[in-house]
Amino acid sequence: MALAATSLLSRRDPVAGDHSAADGLLVDHGLVSVGRSEGIHGGDKAEMKAQAQAYKDRHAADAAAQMEWEAEARRDYERRAEARRD
Repeated sequence: MALAATSLLSRRDPVAGDHSAADGLLVDHGLVSVGRSEGIHGGDKAEMKAQAQAYKDRHAADAAAQMEWEAEARRDYERRAEARRD
């Protein structure tokens, strides 16, 4: 089984990606790594709104990358299935 090497999946499943704490996707706790909390921290309303928008934008980009990976995986599967039928 092939797993998507996208940031969306990697953030959820550290085994699927080769991410480190340095890239901001995982927090290393020794034996386990977990996704970083996405809380909105301090500042005035404009700063908090900007933080929330940044999370929303990143989530949308991650979801789009995941969907594109899955679409390509499906196209690849269909190509291989068609080749087997020939």
